[in-house]
Amino acid sequence: MKPPRVKICLIISTCLWLWAALLGAFISIFVLAFAFDAPGSDQNPVILAYVRTIIAFPVVCVVAVLLSWLFYWFRLSKTACAAALLPFGNIILFCVLLALDKDRQNGYEKIEGAWAYIDYSHGKGIVTAP
Repeated sequence: MKPPRVKICLIISTCLWLWAALLGAFISIFVLAFAFDAPGSDQNPVILAYVRTIIAFPVVCVVAVLLSWLFYWFRLSKTACAAALLPFGNIILFCVLLALDKDRQNGYEKIEGAWAYIDYSHGKGIVTAP
C-alpha cells in the first residue's frame, strides 16, 4: 500500500518544481544572452559552470518530477521522495560556485593585488579605484 503522506509530498513537490522549471527556463534565456558579454568570460571556468548549472536546472526539475512519480507508481516510496529532492543538488551546486567565484564581485576585479572597478561599457576596460 502506498502511504498517503508520500502522495501529498509528491503533489507539493510537483507543483513547486514545475513552477521552478518554468521560471528557470525563462531565466536561462537571459543567462544565455548575457553570460558571455564581458571580455574573457568565455574562458572563465566558473562562469561556464554557472551557465551549465542554470541551463540544466529546468531539465533537472522535470526529470525529478517524472522520476518521483515513476518510483511512486512502482511502490518505492522512499526512493520517490529522494528523487523529488534532486533539484536541491543543482541549487547547492550553484551556491558552491557562487562561493568559489571570488575574483568577480559586483563589478570589481582583482588587479595586481588590489580591488578595482572595471568598466567594459566602452569596449575597453577603464580602471577606477573604489
